[in-house]
Amino acid sequence: MGNCSICAIRSKAVDALNPTEVEYLQGNCAEVDMKPGESIIKEGSLSSHIAYLKSGLATIHKKGVKGTDQILKILQPGCYIGMQTVLS
Repeated sequence: MGNCSICAIRSKAVDALNPTEVEYLQGNCAEVDMKPGESIIKEGSLSSHIAYLKSGLATIHKKGVKGTDQILKILQPGCYIGMQTVLS
């Protein structure tokens, strides 16, 4: 795991944290490699974490009325995933 305070792809949200908060963040992070098509957070489920997309693309999608996937948004690196689940 790297150092959040000097990371070239860190979120602008990290810039608003004080050094103690950055240290806490670093101590509670895990880097996970995902395979294409693998779910990060499932629709309707509760999550105890927030994901930060460092590289690649991710989609936010939901099941339509007829059971087909409907893509709502395509996420690029630098996006947070799951904040609505954790904060609601």
